Amino acid sequence: MDELKYSMKALEIIDKIDSLSLEKAVEIADFYGVELEYVPYVNGLYRILDLKLRSGYFSPSMLSSYFYCARRMWLSKRYGELVDADGLKRIIRGRVAEKLWILEHEDFQEEYEIVDNELKVHGFIDALKIMNGKAILVELKTAHRVSLGHRLQTMLYKMILEKNLKVKVEAFLVYRHGVKRVDLNQGLLERYMRRVRAVLYSDIPPPPLPEAKYCGYCPYRFQCSKYPVTDWDEWLVGIVEDYPLGDKCRGCRFLYSCRRYKARNRVYPCRAGQIVLEI
Repeated sequence: MDELKYSMKALEIIDKIDSLSLEKAVEIADFYGVELEYVPYVNGLYRILDLKLRSGYFSPSMLSSYFYCARRMWLSKRYGELVDADGLKRIIRGRVAEKLWILEHEDFQEEYEIVDNELKVHGFIDALKIMNGKAILVELKTAHRVSLGHRLQTMLYKMILEKNLKVKVEAFLVYRHGVKRVDLNQGLLERYMRRVRAVLYSDIPPPPLPEAKYCGYCPYRFQCSKYPVTDWDEWLVGIVEDYPLGDKCRGCRFLYSCRRYKARNRVYPCRAGQIVLEI
């Protein structure tokens, strides 16, 4: 897997973009032939235009967005994809990193498009190599660590690719400090796809982030404050019908406090082995 890592040269350029102004970051993007369509919006924000995704289809990248902030994802569906200057730099950084990686791995195809009309999934795999009846799928990230959202996104690419090409697919996440192999967990993937679809089509937004320290910098903070705030128990049970331990949870008197209890005590109420009072 070491051959899939970012090179030291690529990492130096990625780190450099982090420290530059937006104007200088755009110059680097132009130098490497990276295109990004955006227009100025209001209050120092920008609207991203080149999403390239089919309307009404599920994009695997939505799984990463869900874990970044599900409420922000819900707002972007209604107000468009908005970013501030730092957010625009992060997009540029990611696309430059992808270009640098491809330049050093010329046997991989860049931006491989996948479509599944049955599942209504459409997206673009960062890098793909097909040879000798198998495929190597690479999803590139410039984060310092891998999130569950990144893994789920890669799982969905792997599942659709194996279905479409009828070949064995090895899937890898490449991030700043290493490479992770990703195996498919069908049940986990389906559960979070259901949650993301609920975000996209619900009239009620999901809860905000547990920690509000980043909310003051969010490009949607003014729109966000206009909508009601629920908790995750209420939203997942009432909107998504996602029960902590499956259908056996139906009718449980702790259903709307179950996840809060586990967050505090690291165990579900029904498995606590003691008398549990209402929260």
